Formats: sequence, C-alpha cells, structure tokens
Amino acid sequence: MNNFDQPQETAFLDTNALHYVDLTIRSAGKDATALMGTDSGKSFSSLLKKMKKHKNGNMRTAIKKGASVIAFCHEEDLQIAYSPISEVELQVGRARGRALLILAEEHVPERMWSTISDAEISNRMAGAPLAECRRGVDNLCRRLEGDFGAVAPMGRGLEPVVWDLVKILSGLVYLTTADCIIYANALLAEVKYVVTFDEHLRKTINRVNTNPKYRSIQDEIREFMKQNLRPDFRFPMAPKNKKLFEYLTRERPTGQEHVQG
Repeated sequence: MNNFDQPQETAFLDTNALHYVDLTIRSAGKDATALMGTDSGKSFSSLLKKMKKHKNGNMRTAIKKGASVIAFCHEEDLQIAYSPISEVELQVGRARGRALLILAEEHVPERMWSTISDAEISNRMAGAPLAECRRGVDNLCRRLEGDFGAVAPMGRGLEPVVWDLVKILSGLVYLTTADCIIYANALLAEVKYVVTFDEHLRKTINRVNTNPKYRSIQDEIREFMKQNLRPDFRFPMAPKNKKLFEYLTRERPTGQEHVQG
C-alpha cells in the first residue's frame, strides 16, 4: 500500500463492483491476496487463464470486471471502500437469487417466476438458506477488510449526516435509493473515485463532477459539505469500463508477466 507521506487516495466500490470483486476473489482462490501484492502480474495471468476455462460467458465477463477493479486499485495505490448499504443489497439480491433456484428445483411454472412475491421468497429462504447468504456476504467483507485493507466509511449505522445528504441528492438527481445512499456515502468520505459498472450512476457522478449544466447542483452539494466541515471537498470521478479494463493489459514492473486480457 502507500509508503508516501501523503494520504492514500480511495476508490469507493458500489454494490455491483463489490459483487464482481467477490466472484474474482473466489475464482482466484488462495492466490486472491497476491493480486494486490508485488508479484501481481503472475497472479493476474493465472487468474485470467482460469477465467477463460469458464464455459459461462457471463461468468467470464463478471470475473474480468472484478479483476479490472482490483488491478485498478492496485496500480493506482487506492484504498478500497464501500457503503454498508451494499452489504444489505448483496444479501437481499443473493437471497432472491437463491429463492429462484429453489423454485426451479420445485419445477414452478414459468409464468410464476416474474411474479414471485416477497412472501414466497421469505417462505423458501427462512432459516438456513437465508443465514447461508448472510455468511457469504460477511465472509466477503472480512476478506476485503483483512486481506485488501478495505473499509466501510461512516460506520455501520450510517451517521445522520449521510441521510441528510441522501435527502438533498434525491431532489437534485434521479438515482435508485441504494445508489443515492452509496453516492452520498462516497461524497462524505471524500474519495477520489467511485467504481461502478452501472452506466446511469457513472454518468450521473461524472456529470455532477464536470458538466457546467450541473453547476447549481454542484453549488448546493458544496454548500452542504461546507456546513458539515468539509470546505476542501472535491467531487469524485467514475472511470469508464474501458479505462478499468486497460489495467488488465498494463506492463508490470520487471520480473512480472505481461497480463493479457
């Protein structure tokens, strides 16, 4: 990590980026920690070879996305951060996915899949299945925090100031509830980057950052930040997918392999 005197910059991962990183870590297995190490070139090369063996094209793409996030954070010496709300989103999403698998095993008619109710999900996930999903998310967070030095800024409860900013943002730009919380959390954590594969969220973040048409929105957010003791606040950037993928094909320092994406 950073060996210089200046504070380390941060990349704030949204929920989908966290999900892809989780798939990548699980695919890398015991070599996952080495992806952020001094010999990362060999580690990425080995990971991408494993990735190509996946018959599922969607899985290959997902692992590539996660690997690009890790490579980006490693090459730019960025600390990984995420919002506690992403833990909840991952848990809820995985519970729903697990319920759909159970429905498939029950041979439920196709027409019922698109209308599955929360009550039906709850009935099928009660007890062990739901607890297993929770353990999976907990294991990811412990791995990120322990091996990758990741943090969840603002504390597990999300301090009141976050909710104040969420309410302001929801009246300035249209984002889903979770994305609004994630963006507010990232703004208050004063990060340099927000990493997302959600095109609307990425464009919104970058427009607020640089687009003159968003000047009044910028001013309102700045005023809020000033009132909350962040006078030197800056707006984060959200790198495009193409930019992230470039980090998988960069030359590593001497002694490390050139990774082919």
